[in-house]
Amino acid sequence: MANEYGNYATLDPLVTSLIPNTALSEGNLKIITSGDPGGDHWNHQSTLSIPTNAGKKHVCEMTFTTDNGIGSVSLGVKGVGFEVPSGNGDNVYYNSASGRGIVDDVESETGEAYTTGHVIRMEIDTTGSSVSIEFFKNNASQFTETNTFADNNIVIIALGRHFGTVTFNFGATAFAHTPTSGFEGLSTATLPEPDPINYEDEYFIKAGISHSNGSTT
Repeated sequence: MANEYGNYATLDPLVTSLIPNTALSEGNLKIITSGDPGGDHWNHQSTLSIPTNAGKKHVCEMTFTTDNGIGSVSLGVKGVGFEVPSGNGDNVYYNSASGRGIVDDVESETGEAYTTGHVIRMEIDTTGSSVSIEFFKNNASQFTETNTFADNNIVIIALGRHFGTVTFNFGATAFAHTPTSGFEGLSTATLPEPDPINYEDEYFIKAGISHSNGSTT
């Protein structure tokens, strides 16, 4: 079930790797690649990040709307401070062409490949000492990967050398398949509340001015 309040994540148009013939649409939830990207990769990440010690359970879906048979796409998560694509790891992915899980750039568990019409659900569990991520294809569990990320915050990411269209749902609308109990969409309402700001640490206070009413003393 989608959540009923909060500002939901989208794909971030400012933190991305766009190649020619690739664009975001539909409120930055759809990735359209209108031509063969050749050897180039594109990647798009969520606007909201998830603390690896959040003690929360989040879910998102990616629908493979159109697959024109060239290249592949991977759905997963990565550490905020790590570039993509790269060989420095700090990631977990599920690849469309091979059906394999990838942990820190190394192939791991085996699932089914996915293509046009398939809905891939990713459930991210940060309640344990390591982050656990289960991937589903059309509501059937494929595999679960775990990783102890180097970065304290992770983002949801799609990485591809793919010609076609994929659409994301972070929970603003109903999911195609009901998530496992306890998992919620990614929004400001489902993330941990930030620590309160100590104004004495954050703001300059000048002696002789009352900061309650602005008058001088």
